[in-house]
Amino acid sequence: MRMRIVKLITLIVILSVSTVSVAQEFPTFLVGTWKVTGSNHFEHWDLVNDHTLKGLMYQLESGLPVVSEYLEIRRKGDDIYYFATVLDQNNGESIPFKLHLRDSAYSFENPEHDFPGIIRYTPLSDHKISVFVGTEDDGFELELVSTEAK
Repeated sequence: MRMRIVKLITLIVILSVSTVSVAQEFPTFLVGTWKVTGSNHFEHWDLVNDHTLKGLMYQLESGLPVVSEYLEIRRKGDDIYYFATVLDQNNGESIPFKLHLRDSAYSFENPEHDFPGIIRYTPLSDHKISVFVGTEDDGFELELVSTEAK
C-alpha cells in the first residue's frame, strides 16, 4: 500500500512538471508589435487564447499598413505549429512549420518546404528578438524591436 502511494505521488509530480514545461513552450513573448530594424516592416501578434496566437507581417506605405503575410501559432495536441499564409503564394494555402525548441530559440521547421524551411525566433531581451529565416544551408537574420513598453 505504501509503495502504491509513493508511485502515485511520483506520477502526479511527473505529470505536473510535464504540463508546466509544455505551457512554457508556447511563445507568448511574441505578443505585441515588433519593428524590423532598419526598415518599415512590422510583425504584430495577438494572443487569442491559451493555445493560439494570430499575427501578420506588414509594411507602412504612405503611413498605411499593407499586409504581406498572415501568421498563426497554434497548439495541436502536444505539438505547436506556426502557419504562414503569404499573399499571392502557395495558392493562398497556409504552410505549416512544427516547433522544435533549440536552447532558447523557438525553431519552427518544415524540411519539405523549399524556402524557408526554418523560421527561428530567439528572444534576446523583453524588447528585442532575433529571427532567422532560411534553410540549414542558407538564410538571413532579422532583428525585431518592440514598439511597446514592456
